[in-house]
Amino acid sequence: MNKPDILSVISKVVNVRKSGKYYWGKCPFHADNNPSLKIDIERQSFKCFGCGESGDVIAFTMKYEGISFKEALERFNLKSIFKSPRNKKQKLLDAYNKWLRNFYKELADTYWAIKWADNYFRKHPCLMSDEESGGHAGFMADLIEIEYKMDIILFGTEREKLHLFQEEVR
Repeated sequence: MNKPDILSVISKVVNVRKSGKYYWGKCPFHADNNPSLKIDIERQSFKCFGCGESGDVIAFTMKYEGISFKEALERFNLKSIFKSPRNKKQKLLDAYNKWLRNFYKELADTYWAIKWADNYFRKHPCLMSDEESGGHAGFMADLIEIEYKMDIILFGTEREKLHLFQEEVR
């Protein structure tokens, strides 16, 4: 996270002067007659020896503008390094929806392959031996199961879809 320089932010609202290796100014967080706000540009931090406020450029901005951490990050066009629970939930939901799409495509591809094979062997029954015709019945059972799962994905409730997901990923 590349935060803006603390001196450039604070000096927009506080008159500062350099004394030694630090910059000093009157603290905007309390009635200050003498400069008690120290700005350390090496550490990118501030500390008021009058009221005790301290922190980095984000903390200063939050306190000075009366805004939240998230709003302060947005003010500087920064993204939080912390993931909110909503982001985690959204990622899980996105992964689940991606799985549904991919699984449906896989089912559809299998469905059409079985349909093609069924049509082919119906037109050419002599190509199937007696043993293979028993396998043909198995393909038809698979086709029914595939159609059922495709219907759940397309028309089922979220609970039915979640149940299908749980069964398939086990």
